[in-house]
Amino acid sequence: MIAIYVDDFFLFLSSISHIRTVKEDLKKCFEMKDLEEASWILQMKIERSDMRLEVRTLSISQEQYIETILE
Repeated sequence: MIAIYVDDFFLFLSSISHIRTVKEDLKKCFEMKDLEEASWILQMKIERSDMRLEVRTLSISQEQYIETILE
């Protein structure tokens, strides 16, 4: 899956090799800069479990936003 927001996009694929292939294909068609793994988007923190684990997780937190509102 590819998610696009304004001039940023995110790849959600099952393996690193698939991600690399898609990135290389996109670079052939578009001028782009690879910023590697995202840790923030739209004021939400993205956290991933270790890729070597059998069960992997992806979580999104708005903790910083909530703390700002509560101040």
